[in-house]
Amino acid sequence: MFARKLFYLYQLKKNLRSQPLKLQEMQWKKFKAILKHAYENVSFYHKKFRKAGIKPDDIKSFSDLYKVPFTTKSEIQASPFEDIVARNVNIGRCVKTTTSGSTGIPLTVVSDEIAEDFGFAVWARATFENGLRPLRDRMAIIRHPRFQDGRDLIGILGINRRIRISVFDNVERQLRILEDFKPDVIKGYSSSMAILANFCKKKGVGVKPRLVFTGADLLTRKK
Repeated sequence: MFARKLFYLYQLKKNLRSQPLKLQEMQWKKFKAILKHAYENVSFYHKKFRKAGIKPDDIKSFSDLYKVPFTTKSEIQASPFEDIVARNVNIGRCVKTTTSGSTGIPLTVVSDEIAEDFGFAVWARATFENGLRPLRDRMAIIRHPRFQDGRDLIGILGINRRIRISVFDNVERQLRILEDFKPDVIKGYSSSMAILANFCKKKGVGVKPRLVFTGADLLTRKK
């Protein structure tokens, strides 16, 4: 729902002007709500909490986080689907996505429309606050072909100022496409962007985007 996306974006941008104490109070309130929701509605987490001998009310402050049972990705992947999805969620109205599976086994993620819209707003705020000009900038997106969707603002508005490049294309082809497109902004995985940057540095060639956005994995150390 586009109107909801804009509302979340407005709320998130407003938070940037909030005092630190107010933000901490908001974080704590939302964190407690997540704990309560998981304990009461998600079988997987309810069992983990009971095994650890704690309840959400035992978490009195962020300093008590060590009491919360640690969860691994492999535990989630090995659990029955009905155990990891909240019982108060209508699966029929949710969107199922999967990670790329770079660690060997893809992880299925289930999100309702509200979560999807909020996720959009979080990313939009980050890009806007760092100088993205949504109606003017030419953006090249380098990622897994599976995720070449149009969920950004430009895709929603139907404005064709985006080019999508497969992360599986060799670095020479990626560079050729970028040189032809001349993007103002490049968005991609941190690791693949590092490979592209190192290739450009080695060959003494490259493109000069105004902005670079990375995600999915950790940034490399500065050399």
